[in-house]
Amino acid sequence: MFKLGSKSDADILKSISPSMKVLSSREAKLILRVMDECIHQIEIVSFFPSLLENPEPFTKSLGENLLRTLKEHQELEERHKCLVLDGSHDQTNSQVALSAKAVQDSFRKIVRILRGTAEALRSKETQCAEDIVKMRDGLCELREIVLERLLTSPGEEKQLREMVLEVSQSHAANQVLIDSLEKDLAMAVKDKDEEQLRSTLQQKEKALQEFVGRTQQDAEKQTHSDQKTSEGKRARLQQEASQLNSQINNLIAANREAEVELRKKKYKEETEIENVIQKYDVEMGEKQTELEEMIKMHETDQTELRELEELYDVLDVEYSQIMEERQKAQELKELQEKELEIQSKAATVIQALWRGFCTRKALKSSAKSKKAKKGKGKKKK
Repeated sequence: MFKLGSKSDADILKSISPSMKVLSSREAKLILRVMDECIHQIEIVSFFPSLLENPEPFTKSLGENLLRTLKEHQELEERHKCLVLDGSHDQTNSQVALSAKAVQDSFRKIVRILRGTAEALRSKETQCAEDIVKMRDGLCELREIVLERLLTSPGEEKQLREMVLEVSQSHAANQVLIDSLEKDLAMAVKDKDEEQLRSTLQQKEKALQEFVGRTQQDAEKQTHSDQKTSEGKRARLQQEASQLNSQINNLIAANREAEVELRKKKYKEETEIENVIQKYDVEMGEKQTELEEMIKMHETDQTELRELEELYDVLDVEYSQIMEERQKAQELKELQEKELEIQSKAATVIQALWRGFCTRKALKSSAKSKKAKKGKGKKKK
């Protein structure tokens, strides 16, 4: 019988279980809240690859604002990768640092937005990376350990250490006893196995001798049969080989004739190709000469064209000046004609007024002379 100590199993379980069920200190609650926040952050980060890869299924539950922020984050991340990988533009460290900071700020912004949508994300089927799953499970286990440690009082912790020490000492004593019993068992099994092995070995040797005898007899029979079969195959193969040799000789002769014909055809085609190449070279030389002459003519024409364009520019300026002067002269002429017309109308009006004035004056003079004559006649009477 193995003894684990003076305490029973119920006492051990009772000593391991903490007496407190609720955290009382503010520091313990703060530590547990930090652990919960870490687990929550890991859960949010585990959804991040699925959101970046295929954000459309989350449109209704998360809203357009988050999708727009995810697209902006992808653009910032691609830009940062280009800055890091592309060394041809001599990007400074400050630009890379600013780009990295922008990516980090964008990531924090997405995490802040996702804090309130964790339940909506859990309702969706998303595949998380194995490393993230392991980290999340490890944090959950660590939370349970920390919670149990926080719920354990100092007295219980001391009692637990004493219990663990007692169990380890008892386990060491039991292990010594187990090793001794295993050695005794091994010796007994070894003695029994040796006797069985001797008996089995004798039986195996006898059966092996019988098997070897049968095998030798079967091998001799098979050898005679194979020898007869091989002689027949050998004769048949020799006959087939002679037939194949005659066929090969016939094919070689036919191939030689075909080779001669092909060589003649090849020589003829090579001669024709050489003639065509020579003719092509002559024609290309003539075309090259014509092309050079045309290039010279084109250059001459271009020179004359430039000279004519320069002359045209000068004449265009002179023409513009002449037309401008003509326009001014025409405007001056029209202005003079208008002034002359106005003067003629004014002279006509003045003359008409003058004639009217002279007529009125003459009428007044004649009227006065008639009145004077009438007055003299009355005096004479």
